[in-house]
Amino acid sequence: MNHDSTPTKRKVSLKQAKSEPVAKTTAPAASTANATPDGEFIRRATEACERAARGDLEARIVGIDDPDSDLGRLLTAVNH
Repeated sequence: MNHDSTPTKRKVSLKQAKSEPVAKTTAPAASTANATPDGEFIRRATEACERAARGDLEARIVGIDDPDSDLGRLLTAVNH
């Protein structure tokens, strides 16, 4: 029995990664962080970073409204 509390990294195949883009989904109504469009982009950026940390380097944020804004530049940087 393994008593190691280290989380296991999930391996994602390239085919699987391409078939699972960072989706535009709605957050629970109780979440105040996603109450604004910026909050939704922050949630999507967080999801992309978490997926990349698990090995899915194909995760991307799509539909960046203003790529020249501070938030747009951050989201573009996450994609790279």
